[in-house]
Amino acid sequence: MKTNETKQAFVLARAEGLSLRKAAERCGISPATAVKWQGTFEKRISREKQNRLEELAAEYSLTKEARLRALGSLIEKLNQQIESLDFRKIPPEQIIRLYLQSLRNAEKEYVTPCKLDMQDLPAMLDAVGSGELDPEQVRAMASASEIHKTAILQEKVKELAGILDDLKTEMDRMKQGTDN
Repeated sequence: MKTNETKQAFVLARAEGLSLRKAAERCGISPATAVKWQGTFEKRISREKQNRLEELAAEYSLTKEARLRALGSLIEKLNQQIESLDFRKIPPEQIIRLYLQSLRNAEKEYVTPCKLDMQDLPAMLDAVGSGELDPEQVRAMASASEIHKTAILQEKVKELAGILDDLKTEMDRMKQGTDN
């Protein structure tokens, strides 16, 4: 019987991209066991690969948020340059072209807030699984949906508070009328 440590080592070796033969050699198991474990631990291997990719993306600032921050920083610097620009020395087309290009890149990165309905969840998960949708986009949409719902609730609370104030005023007026 193989230990859990050996099984985990196999999962990690496969997630690193080692072939079945190399993973089997590293873990000291037979090729037949490696083939069997590949089927058994396929989901774990896939999750571990995904975790490694997410770690790399975060480490090298490849996430959507990191790209937006970098583009935002670049746009700020360009804005400062444009404000202090002496157009007699630098061809304005160069600065303006870069500025507009940066704005277009930032717009591509922006995720439009939308209403997220629980009915949409299975289709969204399928889209993430097939690679059509980035998990970060789904998180952003869910977050935007929660913000949208909170804003709607706050508006309704304000509206109800206004109605209550009107009712109180009307009741006070009615009470004053009966007191006279």
